[in-house]
Amino acid sequence: MACSCEHVKLLLVLVACACVQAASVAKPGTSGNGTPLKDQFEFKHHNNDEVEEALKETAERCKDVARLYALSEPSVRNVPLWVIEFSDNPGQHELLEPEFKYVANMHGNEVLGRELLLALAHHLCQGWRDGDQGIKDLLKATRIHLLPSMNPDGWQLSTDTGGKDYLRGRSNNNSVDLNRDFPDLDRIMYSNEARHNNYNNHLMAQLKRLDHQPQPETLAVMKWIVNTPFVLSANFHGGTSWPTTPTTPLARAPLRSTLVAPTMRRSGGHSQKCTASELPTTFTWPILNAHPASPASTPSGPVGGREVEGVDQRRAWYSVAVSARVC
Repeated sequence: MACSCEHVKLLLVLVACACVQAASVAKPGTSGNGTPLKDQFEFKHHNNDEVEEALKETAERCKDVARLYALSEPSVRNVPLWVIEFSDNPGQHELLEPEFKYVANMHGNEVLGRELLLALAHHLCQGWRDGDQGIKDLLKATRIHLLPSMNPDGWQLSTDTGGKDYLRGRSNNNSVDLNRDFPDLDRIMYSNEARHNNYNNHLMAQLKRLDHQPQPETLAVMKWIVNTPFVLSANFHGGTSWPTTPTTPLARAPLRSTLVAPTMRRSGGHSQKCTASELPTTFTWPILNAHPASPASTPSGPVGGREVEGVDQRRAWYSVAVSARVC
C-alpha cells in the first residue's frame, strides 16, 4: 500500500508540473532548439476534434505503453468520450497493479482540467520516450486512465455562446447537470451498515435498480466504473481558486504568503488553528506551489448562502448523494 501511495504522489506532482509548463506555451512550427511540435505540448483551448486528434497522436507515439479507447456510450450529440490509458501492459488488468481514473470537463464550461489531462497524457508519453525513470516506474506499477472531457456537448455550447455565462454549457445537451445524475450510493452504503455487512465497497456493483434513467455520459462512466476496479479517482472542476480538503470544519482565512492560511481542526472537542504543514500535503500543496498566483490570492465568495474564504473543507460545505464524488 505504501508503494501505491508513492505512485499517487508522483502522479499528482506530474499534474502540478503540467501547470508550471503552461508558462512556456509552445508555438506552431518548431521550438527554439528545433524540436518538432509533437514533442511539445501546446496549451490552448482544444476543441472536441482537436482533443481526439491530440489523444490519437499521443497514443500513436507511445503505442507500447498507451491505448486510446472510447467509453460505451457517446454524448447526447454523439461525440465519443475518449479515454487514454497508460500502463506497461495497456489493455490488461494486472493483479495487484492499482487502477486510477482521472475525469475532467464534467461541467462543459469548466475547461482547465480538460487541458491539464491532455498535458498530463503528453507528459507521461514524452517522459517514457525520454527514458524518465520515475515515469517508467509509474507505468510499470500502475494503470492510469485519463478522460479529458466527460461533457463535450456542454463545452461546445459554452464555446458557441462566448463562454460568458457561468451556467451556459455547465450541463449536457439535455440540460442535465452530470454531477447530479449518478445513482444514490449512500442508500446502499447505509443499508450495508445497518445489516453489518463488512463488504461495504464497490457499491456500483451492488446497485440493483435505478431511480431515474441516467444521461448517456453518466451511464458510460457508470459502466466504466463497474468494469474496471479503480482504487482512486480524481474529478477536475474549475471556476474558482481555492483548494479543497475532505475533512475538518470550514476555514475562514485567505491564502497567505507561503502556502495557505491556517485552518481549523478539531482536537479534544475544541477548534484549534493548524499550520499549512499540518494539513494533507499530497493533494493540495504541489498544485498550490505550481500556481504562481496562489500565494498572493485571496479567493472569497458566496457558497451555500454564506461567504467563504481560503481552504474549502468539503464536509462543512454540502452533501450531494448523487454526485460523481461518491463513485
